[in-house]
Amino acid sequence: MKFAARFFIFSAAVALFAVVTTPSIAAPTLKVGSTAPSLPVAKWVKGTPITKFDPNKIYVVEFWATWCVPCKMSIPHITELAKKYLGKITFTGISISENRDPADAGSSAYIPKVVAFVQNMGSKMAYNVAIDGPKSETADAWMNAAQQETIPSAFVVDHKKIVWIGRPMEMDDVLSQVVAGKFDAAAAERKRAADEAERNELNQNAVKASDLIRAGNVTEADKILDTIVSQHPQLKLGARMMKFSVLLKYHEDDAYKLAKTYLESDLKDNPDFMSRMAWMIVTDAKLKSPDYKLALTMAERGDEVTKHEEPQFLDVLAAALAKNGRHEEAVATQQKVVELINKPDSKYPPEAKKQFEDHLAQLKAQKK
Repeated sequence: MKFAARFFIFSAAVALFAVVTTPSIAAPTLKVGSTAPSLPVAKWVKGTPITKFDPNKIYVVEFWATWCVPCKMSIPHITELAKKYLGKITFTGISISENRDPADAGSSAYIPKVVAFVQNMGSKMAYNVAIDGPKSETADAWMNAAQQETIPSAFVVDHKKIVWIGRPMEMDDVLSQVVAGKFDAAAAERKRAADEAERNELNQNAVKASDLIRAGNVTEADKILDTIVSQHPQLKLGARMMKFSVLLKYHEDDAYKLAKTYLESDLKDNPDFMSRMAWMIVTDAKLKSPDYKLALTMAERGDEVTKHEEPQFLDVLAAALAKNGRHEEAVATQQKVVELINKPDSKYPPEAKKQFEDHLAQLKAQKK
């Protein structure tokens, strides 16, 4: 089971250090001011198909994937915006990059999976939804042409022209201004370009730090990370997690030493951080000498801080207990997880619930 599916509410700051993209050299052929391309999708799953853009209407075209955790995080927000601007803006989510395995090139086998995902979301995904075809025609016409290398990405279309490109969680003010007829697309694009340049610089520095840690030069890496954090304090957690994850992969013993210092710092009160480190240890089959006892200590701390009532941290605790040979406790802990996620007020999406339930089945099988 994938860690990311469980930690869908983990701090977005970590994402910068988890995914690094390389800017393309050639200029984009689709940009702010361009006429919006058509939507040559393979299937419309929900809502009203868009065969052409009405010059008198406003549209939001968002690109996402079922495997993309940030995409899943943005879905409820897009639904809120769709309800807020009902009759004023048409929202459409296009599923892309679902067929990532080269061996499946040209296959449309992923389409039923996307359909099932949308159906399971129900009213939580209350806007038009379509699926790109196996040849990625829609992704090519929009994402690749605009050189948008990460998802989720959104395009705002007004009078058939693209007036804004960016991340769905950042478009609230943009939409209010577009609807009011007061949006300055040129100024917004200048700001977006500046933000993108800053983001690329951060990514490049993160890569440098990662390479230095991999090479064993942690002192120099720390200097780079300290500079990043001094300029962007909100990335402090991401920098610390990146350092641990790289050490765990290339210098395992040093990673455990670092984790112990984290346990004695302010990080011990951050359940996301504690549980994430624990999960990395208990699920990485490539570790030479996994410190499961340390993982259990961190998992217990994450659970303790959340007063034993947060499913995602209890789930990690169950995994750590199992790795320490305490199978009965692991099963009991995971049973509590399943009870919590099935409460009427549960915030967990269907696919996350299934993973928690599958984990319980696995633990029961291990107990036998």
